[in-house]
Amino acid sequence: MQAASETYPLRRSFLEERFGTAAAGLVQFNSRDLVDRVSASTLAGAVISAADAPIGTLEFDALTVLSLRFGDSGDRETNSVTCSLGSLLSMLGITLGTWQRRDLAIALKRLYDVSLELPEYDNDGTEIGVRARRLFTELAIFADSAVLRGLGAPRPQSSEITTAGEMTLRGSRFVQIAEADNARVEITLAPWFADAVLERSGKVLDLETQRALDGVAKRVWVALNMLAYVQHETLNIETHTREVDDRFLGMLRLKAKRPTDNRKTLTKSLTKVLARDPTYLRAEIVRRDSRYLLEIERSTGTARQEQLRDRQRHGKEKPGNNLISV
Repeated sequence: MQAASETYPLRRSFLEERFGTAAAGLVQFNSRDLVDRVSASTLAGAVISAADAPIGTLEFDALTVLSLRFGDSGDRETNSVTCSLGSLLSMLGITLGTWQRRDLAIALKRLYDVSLELPEYDNDGTEIGVRARRLFTELAIFADSAVLRGLGAPRPQSSEITTAGEMTLRGSRFVQIAEADNARVEITLAPWFADAVLERSGKVLDLETQRALDGVAKRVWVALNMLAYVQHETLNIETHTREVDDRFLGMLRLKAKRPTDNRKTLTKSLTKVLARDPTYLRAEIVRRDSRYLLEIERSTGTARQEQLRDRQRHGKEKPGNNLISV
């Protein structure tokens, strides 16, 4: 017989390791004006980039949900995953409708078009450089007998991408097919990406928190999930401590002139994380002599699962009272 807590299914997504490490710098979370080329730095100092198409909030969320779906039920021989646009919207918690299907089709086309420079690691997990990557090798939208494949036309060159090009995409046959109620998508993942997902090289994310947060707070939450934590010897708790230095703030794209302003922005974002994600027990910026340290404590294992299910049962935010301002 199932325990009561197990009757509340958790909504999850999956963030692949290489892309996840770069996401805080490359994803334009809730930006009004998306740009086609973005560059950033990793914690190890490597310069990473996204070009040929922007990655915004919808693109990020769709990629993480598709990754989980592929890992759970995708075709491992062809590295492909197929689903209706409506079911994908439902997984994302987005109301179904014509405009929503259009936006999702555009987001998937961007994920197909984008060219990434992502960090590479040696066998010990040490970052050793960057490498050009694509996420998808094929993208097709189906509706009744109509089919449009992403490979039917060459990917755009950086010099060809303009605002007008974006408007052309919105009115294209590709998006028109997506308007149909029964429109479905078939995506073939790039071999490196498919292998990483199948090997579970990355992090399982709480989709409820992921969809609830936006802007800088979401960027910070994603970055926190990709950090290396130390497991407590006896308790279901793990911790992480690091210096809040220029490299860390730069990775989060916090670039105010005054360090104090950057720390205040980070503090506000951590407050939102604590309020939304019940697994974070403490997230505190503390001063040690002349240094500022970020100290994080969060639940793991069965304690983490129970806290997430408790939120599902009661539908309440967790009070964000475990953080001090600096």
